[in-house]
Order: sequence, then structure tokens, then C-alpha cells
Amino acid sequence: MTTVHVADFAAQHPVLSLLPEASRAALLKASSTVTYDRGDPVWHLGHPADDFTLVLDGVVARFLPGFSDRPLLAALEGPGDFADLAASLRGGRRTRTAVAYADPTRVLKLPSAPVRDALRERPDAMNALLGRLAAESDVVLERLALSAALAPARLAHLLLSLSEPAGDARVVSLRITREHMAQFIGATPETVTRTLTAWAARGLVEKQARGLRLCDPAHLQRLAGGHGGGDVRDGATPAPLAHPATR
Repeated sequence: MTTVHVADFAAQHPVLSLLPEASRAALLKASSTVTYDRGDPVWHLGHPADDFTLVLDGVVARFLPGFSDRPLLAALEGPGDFADLAASLRGGRRTRTAVAYADPTRVLKLPSAPVRDALRERPDAMNALLGRLAAESDVVLERLALSAALAPARLAHLLLSLSEPAGDARVVSLRITREHMAQFIGATPETVTRTLTAWAARGLVEKQARGLRLCDPAHLQRLAGGHGGGDVRDGATPAPLAHPATR
């Protein structure tokens, strides 16, 4: 990825685009771009939260320590998202472990002090950033509200959240394992397998070489109890990205 690509990305980002061009250019000059392979740690629990990590390409998954030897999947953040924004704003230490969940995953690491200085000069940019943080909180509350529902409803919600339009259907191209699906919805891998098998028999989903095809999104949305349109990464309805794809 070249500086031009990163600059174009930042110029169209909902938060960074609100900064003056000179301030944005200074931030990018002080930043670094890091590329990870799938499974590589971006940071570990307890590491200093001394930068704002913006996902340029791929997916960052954040995990909480579980009550067993398996960690709990807490969040997925894709292009345009600030990974663990709350910790970046708060400072201190990371409260979750983060790993690259796609191959490759590229992030832009913006040093905290210059970001805070730039935000103080532009209250509209700070408000936009806080809006993204509020959206993340809404997603957490939504997941808590769904915790009392049946696992199929939560699974339908998750799959719809991660899907993209494909004609009359939707596709989940992210290679998320059934174990990780189970961790995210608070169920067992066996429950996920049984549910997907039953849905496949009914023609609701279809396994593909890379991911799943959601053959009847409307039915799955009804199964999700009307919560199927939210995106687990940033609280927004899935839609094409407004900024250019990075290469």
C-alpha cells in the first residue's frame, strides 16, 4: 500500500475527513501502516493503548478471556473502523486481545497524542468519533438484549450482520469458523452445526467454498426477531463502503 492510497482513504473517512488537510497530512506522516497475516496478534491483553488503530483492509477480531481455555469473541472490526476505540480514547492498557481475522489485514496506527490534539481543534471530528463509540455501545446493548433469545435468532443476526448483497441473496465471504460463531453468540459449536444443517435442509443457507450463501435473507431476518440488519462491527446496516478499497 502506498502513501497515496492511505491519504485517499483518510480523506474520505467519516472522522479523519473532518480534519484540516494539513492536520491530516501531519497525522499520516507520524503514523505507521502494519500488515498482519490471519491469526497474527495486533496486540495482547494488557498492552499499552498508545495509538488509534484504524483498519484499512481485512478484519480485526477482539477477544475476552473466557471461563474455559477458549477465549470469547467480543468484536469484529473491518475497514474504516477504529479497533478498540474506547481504550484508545481512554488510554492506559488494552482490555482485550486483538488478532488479524483476515489475510492480509492492514491497519494504520495513529499516535494518540497528535490525534487528541487534532480532535481538540475540531469539535465536529471529536463528535463524529464519539458517535462511532456510541454506535459500538449500542451494539453491545443489542447483543445483551439478544442474550435471552434462542441461539438460532442470535446466529441469524450474526450471519446477516457479516453478509453482503449478492442478487436476491446475501453472502458471508469472511471465513469465520463455527467455533467462533458459537463464541460470538454464546452457544456451543454443536448448536451452530445443528442449526446450520437444519437451515441448509430448508434451503435457507448454502455452504460455499469461501463462506456461506444466505439464500433467504428475509426469512433469516424474521428468525433474528427484526435485529438482522445491524452490523456487529459498527452498528450500521451493511452497505458498500464509502471510501475506496485499499490495496
